[in-house]
Amino acid sequence: MLCFVAAAIGNFLQIASKMSEKLQNLGDAMVSTQALHPNIYKLSMKYHEQTLSQVLTVLQSGCLAGTTIVTAGAWLGESAVPLAQRGLATGQRVYAIDPTKSNLEFIELQKQKHSLENLHLVHSLLSDSATQRFWTNRRAGSPAARFVPSDAEPELASNASAVQSTTVDLMVREGTVVGHVGLLHFDVEGMEFEVVRGSLRTLHTFSPVLVVESMKDDAEKHLKLHKLLRDRNYTASWKVQEKCAFLDVLDKKHCRNHIYLHSSSPCLKSVSALPTFILAPTGSVASEA
Repeated sequence: MLCFVAAAIGNFLQIASKMSEKLQNLGDAMVSTQALHPNIYKLSMKYHEQTLSQVLTVLQSGCLAGTTIVTAGAWLGESAVPLAQRGLATGQRVYAIDPTKSNLEFIELQKQKHSLENLHLVHSLLSDSATQRFWTNRRAGSPAARFVPSDAEPELASNASAVQSTTVDLMVREGTVVGHVGLLHFDVEGMEFEVVRGSLRTLHTFSPVLVVESMKDDAEKHLKLHKLLRDRNYTASWKVQEKCAFLDVLDKKHCRNHIYLHSSSPCLKSVSALPTFILAPTGSVASEA
């Protein structure tokens, strides 16, 4: 009897896993079609990272009022547009950075639709230097395109678009990003450590709240990132408890948004007061990255 139950459970999990994979493949196919961007955007606004949105709403209305917000890996604007909408009332500039032009073109439509004069779009790829050239390794129209260093996969050069890297520090120094930087939000598909390393002067100058999405497969990089921040007095860290993709029903991507605050941050009190079902201390980063 026990063997029968175990076999049935095993079969169910196998079927569920295959269904999840098919849904994820469907999602990838959908986001690669520019004609579907409006529909993907609506789904994202309704289901994607809603818990993180609650956290950012609390911070924006309190300790981040009047500051500048940078969101990199802006995708179709599911974070940037609400940030800018809320920021109109609190005097916040929002910079949406993305290396894919079609993404920014779609965000521009939302900017015009909602009269978001405080939303600034930047076509760029963030890293830890301004000297690298990157190729996209997905179809040019895909909002979820990944970019790789050109010297890593030179064969992409013949059929891929290229973009030059830059850093947050350089954008602040050159005046592309202006104001007191209060929040850095990075959803950069595995480039988290490099992007944060290219933001160290900004972290030192402004001590902003830092929100970084990491994936289970990038646990080693996340540990390096945690140490990098800990050495700079970013001692408080929380994890937003939610799946990062609305079609990833079994949470196979296992990506989480981690929130880091400087030990002197005025936002410490606000974040600590959030319910644990929304936000939990990360505890052991090694086990929860």
